[in-house]
Amino acid sequence: MTDKPPTEADLLADLADTYRRRQDLDRQRDDVFAKEVALVAELRQMSTTWQRIADLLGRAKSNTITTYRPHLVETRTVRPKPKEAP
Repeated sequence: MTDKPPTEADLLADLADTYRRRQDLDRQRDDVFAKEVALVAELRQMSTTWQRIADLLGRAKSNTITTYRPHLVETRTVRPKPKEAP
């Protein structure tokens, strides 16, 4: 028994199936990333440092900040230094 080469219709059907599977994976990746962002946001609200998050993820601190900070709304309380008397 010899294998026939795939027809154009076979290849088009395979391409369509592969494309649909990639779209599903892209949606899953987006959902997982949204969950990561939510967890990082919650950790940052608890004052967890960027370094601690980066260490957990096995990434550099700068890469972790670059990845997640644009997706967060962070507020900081900055206390001004008292003015020194002249």
